[in-house]
Amino acid sequence: MHQTGIPDGMNIIVNIQPIMPTYQEQQLLVDQLCGVWQNDPSISKIFAEIDEQRHRSLPRDITFDLSS
Repeated sequence: MHQTGIPDGMNIIVNIQPIMPTYQEQQLLVDQLCGVWQNDPSISKIFAEIDEQRHRSLPRDITFDLSS
């Protein structure tokens, strides 16, 4: 057991706040996550399927009538 110096039975309030990563830390994380796919042979198939689905989708009707 770790001694805290706080007497037994004392009420305490704990405030937990996240430590926000710096821009450089965020960029490093993005680089690491994107690098995971670097040597993955299935990535080409995944992107081909996404591209096929994107071209297969029908265009949506766009209404410029602001009253509706």
